[in-house]
Amino acid sequence: MNKKKLSLKTHEKQWHNTAGGSKELHFTKKSQKKQAFLTNYGGILLIIIVTLLIYSRAFFNDFVFWDDDSYIHNNPYIKSLSIDNLYRIFTTPYFANYHPLTTLSYAIEYHFFGLNPLPYHITNVIIHLISTWLIYVFILRLCGQKVTALTVAFIFALHPMHVESVAWISERKDVMYTMFFIAGMNNYLKYLRNSKRIEALFVAFLFFTASVMSKSAAVVFPPVMVLIAYYIKKKLPLRDWLILIPFFIVSLFFGILALNTQHDAMGADKLNSMYTLIEKIVLVCYGTFFYIIRFIIPYGFSTFHPYPVAVSGSLPFIYYTAPIVLLSLVAGIFFLKKENKRQVVFGILFFILTIILVLQLIPIGDAMVSERYTYLPYTGLAFIAGSFLSKMSIRQNTLLSLGLLLYSLFLTVTTFIQIGVWKDSEHLWTKAIASYPESYIAYHNRGNARAELKQYNTALADYNKSLSLNPKFAKAWSNRGRLHNNMGKIAEALSDYNKCMELDTSIAEAFNGRGVILVSMGRYEEGLRDLNKAISLMPDYAIAHNNRAGAKFDMGDMTGAFADYNRAIALKPDYEDAYTNKGAAFIKSGKNNEAIDCFNKAIAINPKFFKAYENMAILYYNQKEYEQAMPYFNKVTELNPEYNNGYFYRGNARLFLRDTVGACNDWKRASELGHGQAGVWYEGVCREK
Repeated sequence: MNKKKLSLKTHEKQWHNTAGGSKELHFTKKSQKKQAFLTNYGGILLIIIVTLLIYSRAFFNDFVFWDDDSYIHNNPYIKSLSIDNLYRIFTTPYFANYHPLTTLSYAIEYHFFGLNPLPYHITNVIIHLISTWLIYVFILRLCGQKVTALTVAFIFALHPMHVESVAWISERKDVMYTMFFIAGMNNYLKYLRNSKRIEALFVAFLFFTASVMSKSAAVVFPPVMVLIAYYIKKKLPLRDWLILIPFFIVSLFFGILALNTQHDAMGADKLNSMYTLIEKIVLVCYGTFFYIIRFIIPYGFSTFHPYPVAVSGSLPFIYYTAPIVLLSLVAGIFFLKKENKRQVVFGILFFILTIILVLQLIPIGDAMVSERYTYLPYTGLAFIAGSFLSKMSIRQNTLLSLGLLLYSLFLTVTTFIQIGVWKDSEHLWTKAIASYPESYIAYHNRGNARAELKQYNTALADYNKSLSLNPKFAKAWSNRGRLHNNMGKIAEALSDYNKCMELDTSIAEAFNGRGVILVSMGRYEEGLRDLNKAISLMPDYAIAHNNRAGAKFDMGDMTGAFADYNRAIALKPDYEDAYTNKGAAFIKSGKNNEAIDCFNKAIAINPKFFKAYENMAILYYNQKEYEQAMPYFNKVTELNPEYNNGYFYRGNARLFLRDTVGACNDWKRASELGHGQAGVWYEGVCREK
């Protein structure tokens, strides 16, 4: 009996130990999985979290009037997701560029969020975070070195030179093309590691096509594919070379398309007149040197870096040192150890291949260099840095660890500061002026920003400064003309527009502005000629169509007026002005119900659009529907408390509704605001009371 009890106890004890051991083993496996996850992905997740925190500052930024006005505010292609508009997005270049996927992303955001800048900024940051992850995976697959991959991902995510691409809504094309570009390269690497995975090559082709449809800079995808094959020491058989042919065909097609669409934006003629062939070569070398130096020590940020001004017939001395420095760097490669040479050559070639199109070999625009051009190319330079770091004993070297920590903090803090520069247009261009006090373009653009804010005097000072620096800058004459018109200085406005046209007859805005003034002066034929010219220069210019409709309305051509109003609305479906003016045309044509529909659409677009409320109120007033008119008169006086006509007519309506006290109060207020007739009515009706 005792033996049985002992046996039972022993069995129980053994069972207990076995269960406890199983439980302990279970927790050990969970711990190992967690540790493995943190080991594999902890570093990149930390980088992504820090990047999100730093770039969350962009969520408080506004649009900037440096292409955001063209790509978002005034872009007719994004105002509708109709089949017709989607067709136009994918078949018609816009603003000297063809990047339909980028435009489509704006159209989707506009459809759901209108002109709220926050969703646009959020999208840019999300794409940037996705690209950071993809860069990490790409480098890890390429070289198998985690330190290298983390280094490249960190520099990509938080280098200050990349702020322009992420914080600037109009540079959506940079972040989008890079995301698709790296996704495509990841799939190409899969194919190279296992040639049986032909589906990976097909996916790479799809991502490449998406990349080049986001920005034409992606045409360098096929040469980078060859570079990657070189790096992993894979000798491509003839079959794999043939497989690359579709990539090169697509690249060639989009390259030719980009050259054709950007022809007007190219500055080759201007550059030829400014610099000799030797000087142009020097400038290309200096641009390359500029990007390399700013990679190591980012400083001197500006949204605009103009070409240098030749002094005494030659460029400043520092520009001539650039070719020598670059040749020295190239020569230094030959002295590297064999195991380092491959990484350095790959990194330099990746950098050169992805930046070569914007080194101004074919000049585009007025900027010599631009910070946004480094967004993808810096991956090559970061790869070199990461490769060297992966071979160092960082943890054992306290001084090196401290130096890397301080450098990382420097990049992160500088990036955070730079994001704030993009807060709004005025802030952006004030910073550019601080960097380049003699930049006529920076003063002009700040003038545009201030004019938009109705800071007319300071805007005028900026335009004047821009023109004093470059009297041949036609756009500044045009925009100063518009400003003078807004300030009521009609003679000065006409003079500015005339000067603009002497310098450049291709600026549609100048013809539109002068045409509006001439029509307002009763010079209809001349004004109509200018408006026709504006539309011939820019067929999708909704504002000019609206203004030409107004001219035709005044001239009695109602058929022509309606045609132009309809065209303006088709180009810009949220054009409240065009709807309101079309409503006025319907009233003149005796179609009051159609007019009411137009005014309601204008109010739906902009609930604070004063002109639509006034027209609706007067329409009901003239129809003697005073009850219906009252809410609109109330809105008129609410939106513009200093508008005497609103009080006068509301007073009249109240009188007809037998609200004499209310009528007297409105007439009194209108009289106080300078309305003569209101004073007469107040004295005649209210004093007697």
